[in-house]
Amino acid sequence: MAKQLKYITDIVTGQPVEAPHISQSVEAFSAESGVQKAYDISVSGSFKVTGSQFIEPNMLLNQQRDYVLAFDNDSGQIFKMSTSSIQDNINEIYKTGSSNTNIIPNKFGTFDNTGVNSVIASGNNNKITSNCSFIGGGTLNTASAQSSFIGGGNRNEIQGTTSQNIIVGGTCNKICTTLNSNNIIVGGSNNLTNNSSNTIGHSTIVGGTLNTATGGYSFIGAGKNNCTTISSTNSVIVAGENNKVSSINSSVVGGTLNTASASCTFIGGGSYNQVSGINSSVVGGTLNTASAQSSFIGGGNRNEIQGTALYSSCYSSIVGGSNNLISSCCSFIGGGSANTVSNCYSSIVGGCNNTLSEYYGFIGGGSGNTVSDYWSSIVGGDGNIVSGDCSGILGGRSNNIYVADGSLIGGGRGNIVSGGCSGVLGGSYNQVSGINSSVVGGFNNTASSEFSAIVGGVCNHIQLTHCKSFIVGTNISSSAACTTFVNNLYITGSTTTNAVMNLSTRCTTPNPLTEGAIWNSGSAGAGCLYFSPNGTAICKLAFV
Repeated sequence: MAKQLKYITDIVTGQPVEAPHISQSVEAFSAESGVQKAYDISVSGSFKVTGSQFIEPNMLLNQQRDYVLAFDNDSGQIFKMSTSSIQDNINEIYKTGSSNTNIIPNKFGTFDNTGVNSVIASGNNNKITSNCSFIGGGTLNTASAQSSFIGGGNRNEIQGTTSQNIIVGGTCNKICTTLNSNNIIVGGSNNLTNNSSNTIGHSTIVGGTLNTATGGYSFIGAGKNNCTTISSTNSVIVAGENNKVSSINSSVVGGTLNTASASCTFIGGGSYNQVSGINSSVVGGTLNTASAQSSFIGGGNRNEIQGTALYSSCYSSIVGGSNNLISSCCSFIGGGSANTVSNCYSSIVGGCNNTLSEYYGFIGGGSGNTVSDYWSSIVGGDGNIVSGDCSGILGGRSNNIYVADGSLIGGGRGNIVSGGCSGVLGGSYNQVSGINSSVVGGFNNTASSEFSAIVGGVCNHIQLTHCKSFIVGTNISSSAACTTFVNNLYITGSTTTNAVMNLSTRCTTPNPLTEGAIWNSGSAGAGCLYFSPNGTAICKLAFV
């Protein structure tokens, strides 16, 4: 307990003044080390100090009170003032709001602050109804969720029952939450984070207008009418207009009216693009659709990768072009127009109106080409058709490999191969229906028997029963198997050899015997040359 000053009655006029009468006053007003002693000192009347004053901070009581001390700089006087009405009528800027636990500006504007430990720094007609919130400035801003921050702007609002939401500025922006926190709107106008049924929060809108971020950890950079839905956790819209993300871990960089509705998807830009297959992407273009898992569309117009089942058209790609369609897995279209791949592991590089409908097919380009069997290809050309396994057409027009496995058409026009392991190298309107047979070129040649060939020429024909026959010439029709037919034969020899044509020795007469046949008959080394002028008579050729 503090000591009391005494000896007041002992000091009388005419009586001695002792040392204790003076020393206790020195002790009461001395702060020297080793001499300090606590005295209760009461001063009646005015108390004036011309020197500096010091109050030991650790000795002050820390309590909430309804009054504070105020200092008049002109008179030097100290006054007792209510904390709810601190005012000097000249320099005072802030005052408490509805109670001594909040602050509002005093000199300008109309404000309403009923929150505990909340502050309105400036502006006009700003309102706080939540605890631990702050409005820095602007007009007609409202913070009704706990621990809210509104930096400024006009008609911005933070609603709900959760905390730690921020609007930096802009106009008519709104955060409405009941189950989550940590949502941010940096600027722009009429932007909304509405996570009322989402327990995650952490949505951000940087700018733009009429953007809505509803998904947790979602982000909208700018633009207009962009939207992340409640199911779009960890999703991003960078810019653009009328873009929408409605699934997790997905992104739209820009463009307009693009929609990413499956998880882990990406749209780079363009317009009216849709991605509904998980892990899929559309880089740009317009009206492109990727609805299969892990599919890719680079750009172009109205390209589509279809997929309803989980693995129906997965891992397929369209680089560009227009109206291209893939409805199979692990397939590829490089570009062009109206190309279709409907079976797996197949590719169309380009061209238009090309169709692949079987596994492992390939069309390099051209137009109107069709591959409808396994492991088959068309390199280019127009209107070519392959319907045999492991077959191919290199080019040309209106060529057809019809149910012929392992066959080839090199080019030309209107050529048809319907025999397996057969081919037409070129020319036009040639046909091969025998297996392991071929037409090298020419026009309107037909090889109908197996293991036969026509080298070229016009209107040659190997009959069905004449296998292993050959034609070199024009307008020749086979009449026997295992025979080579020519119009004319001109043989040039060599000066270093003994003969330019050899006939092997036969032991018997040819059967059947044909008109014009020539043969060498007899024993080895003693044969003679024979000739049948009509297929019946036999003449022995004599040499003179």
